[in-house]
Amino acid sequence: MSKETATMTLLLLGIATVIGGLIGGFLGDFAERKRKGGRAILTGLAIFFGMIVTILILIYPLPSEPTLLDWLSITFYSIGLIQLISYAGPNVRAIISQVNLPEDRGTVFGVFNILDNVGRAIGPLFGGVLIEYLRIIGYSNPDAYMWTLLISTLFWIPCSLIWILIYRLYPRDREEITRILEERVRKLISTKHH
Repeated sequence: MSKETATMTLLLLGIATVIGGLIGGFLGDFAERKRKGGRAILTGLAIFFGMIVTILILIYPLPSEPTLLDWLSITFYSIGLIQLISYAGPNVRAIISQVNLPEDRGTVFGVFNILDNVGRAIGPLFGGVLIEYLRIIGYSNPDAYMWTLLISTLFWIPCSLIWILIYRLYPRDREEITRILEERVRKLISTKHH
């Protein structure tokens, strides 16, 4: 694949993830209004199906000189399906803020961001080790990269399964935080009237 083709493909994928972040937030709010824990269900499903559409785009043999039809296909695929990948982002943050008291949210988000960045830092390290291992056992450079990306994407399976547990705990935790905050409001109002 040429540099220009790769750059344009990444641009389309980037646009799709921005769109997905916006749509994912709205869909998460809608899912939660329809069903307690709906935001967690949406997030788990988006991660799982996002994994599948990512694998499909990784194995799609995009030609070095794509035709207009190729570009239209990749554009519709990206905007229609790849956006699923980014549904989790706004919903994870919403869930974190809804199950933690205001005075704890800064710390929780700090820990979340640290762990997220640690994952982003060590992921490429493990990826590089896997690429080198695959090269040593005889894979060509393109195949080593391809298999590393495919294997890495499969780690989204346990990530999506964790959302089953979160789905079970999230509504209860959210209700407890709401109860505590409402109790605080009642105390403030009663103190103000006395």
